[in-house]
Amino acid sequence: MKIKLTAYLTSLALLSSAAVALPRALPSAPVSQAAGKLEVVHRFYGHMPIGVTVNSQGRMFVSYPNWEDDVPFSIAEIKGGREVPYPNRAINTRDLSKPDTTFIGVQGLLVDARDRLWVLDTGTRNLGPILDQRAVKLVGIDTHTNEVVKTIHFPADVALKNTYLNDLRIDLRQGTGGVAYITDSGPRAARG
Repeated sequence: MKIKLTAYLTSLALLSSAAVALPRALPSAPVSQAAGKLEVVHRFYGHMPIGVTVNSQGRMFVSYPNWEDDVPFSIAEIKGGREVPYPNRAINTRDLSKPDTTFIGVQGLLVDARDRLWVLDTGTRNLGPILDQRAVKLVGIDTHTNEVVKTIHFPADVALKNTYLNDLRIDLRQGTGGVAYITDSGPRAARG
């Protein structure tokens, strides 16, 4: 799936899957080459984090999917060794009566080159079908102001009932207007 970004992501386009030719042999790298010392940044207990991303000031953001365990929040910022709901508790309070403004089932997240945190809400629970079409969305949050700056909802002909949008990459190169690439790993997403 490919989404065209203009200013703060404004339009939507579907990208079909295509085979990509890979080189027959990849160059080998020395296995024993030192790359630096590993350091524990944060330890997680309880709920399973899935995504992690960091902005230019070193602020770390983490996502928790709404799978088997009932997560207390979908997005957290690691602050002072604690996981704090981000950008606030209200958007992280799953509310099926407000699926367009609260996180339902987040997995993918990414900070772009402009320090906007993009949060991909699958709109699902426990890898099941979409609970409400308004829940499937891409939410942009300015990490300098901690405010939601854009929400893109996916129509039913793009995010099908069995769609599972789980990962994204953002391309802000000149001339593209900005593009979001989104993975749909739903088992029957192409058939609906």
